[in-house]
Amino acid sequence: MALMVWSASMSLIVLLPVAKSQVPELATFAVEGHLKDGGKQRVPFEPAFPAANRFDYKCYLDNIMKKFDLKVDPQEYAVLSALEEDGEEVSSRSQLLGISVEEGAEKIFSITLSSTHSQNVSKYTLQVLRRLGFSTSLENLGFATGHLKETFHPQSEIDVYHALQDVKEDFAEVQCLKQDGGQEVWCTVQHMETLGDGKPSSAEFTLFPELYSPSLETRHSLETYYSGERARTVNCRVPIDTWREVIIGVNITSADKTRHRHLQLIVRRDGCRDDSFFYAGRCILHCPVFHYEQRFNWRCGACGHNCEFCVHFAKCRRCRLDTALKRYELNGGSCKTIHVHPNKVYFFASCYLGAACAALAGIYLTFALWSATSRSAEKDIEGTEDEQMPLTTRQFPHH
Repeated sequence: MALMVWSASMSLIVLLPVAKSQVPELATFAVEGHLKDGGKQRVPFEPAFPAANRFDYKCYLDNIMKKFDLKVDPQEYAVLSALEEDGEEVSSRSQLLGISVEEGAEKIFSITLSSTHSQNVSKYTLQVLRRLGFSTSLENLGFATGHLKETFHPQSEIDVYHALQDVKEDFAEVQCLKQDGGQEVWCTVQHMETLGDGKPSSAEFTLFPELYSPSLETRHSLETYYSGERARTVNCRVPIDTWREVIIGVNITSADKTRHRHLQLIVRRDGCRDDSFFYAGRCILHCPVFHYEQRFNWRCGACGHNCEFCVHFAKCRRCRLDTALKRYELNGGSCKTIHVHPNKVYFFASCYLGAACAALAGIYLTFALWSATSRSAEKDIEGTEDEQMPLTTRQFPHH
């Protein structure tokens, strides 16, 4: 860095070097835990490295990680002047590989850096903890498609939570962040019921289950997928129709497989008022084709596959129109798809083309016959006029 100074005559510029005070920092600071299969997995820091004006960090090893590696590299202008593990000096980088730690124990590292450009010194601390294997706590329980009424804390003893689903969302999404990567977390759908005045009685539901079952929840089921770093987040996606309540069970097994825990999430979704039906995010008076009116929860339910008009999702009245490659036939309340062989398309096309050619040929022959008939008639008329002409008016050539 330089400072520009103008002379009194304003004709000369002098460049003076200015020393920049720099704080020595680490370029690489990471922990990799050893897995049972021989692989390694990077462990996230709290806060994430690098963090502005932060020199103290913490990380948690999964219970299965009995050993770990510590990677430390200073930036160009910094020098690693001291490194300690639990108060004892580390003299070789080989001592930072395969560090053992007991279950529930911790390791504390102290790293001191000095600068090559100044007398500045910085000191980093790192606390590495190995989790206990019997924990059944989640790091976080989130509800992505609505509002969770109770505040979640990892150490909370609450086992029943309540959530209000966004009216426009057809699927409830629960996000379970594992506290330990070795935990097993999965979801189940425990109960579903209709809310409000349209709720059917037990007898009505027993006699007409298809009529009082939402098409959305019949066509879709629970889905589970994983996301986030090291796939620690378990996402559960459950269909929930309007004016419905769904109880989702969250099951947790500890990393050492000795303990189990069960949480419940009761999700409620409101909907449209009487005489209007929910469709595509709004309330309408009449449902479009390929849908029917679900009056028990005021929703436009989707008909079965390829059904244009239906009584409910399991009873179709009329199938959609045929296409060039597919035909649809009503069979027992559902639409059966019959695939047309591609060669038949060419066959039908040839037939249509042949018929068109035959029609054109017929038109041409008709026109030709009419033309020939017209000419013959004209000649007959001329001959008749010539025969009726008197001999005295005729002209004969002179010899």
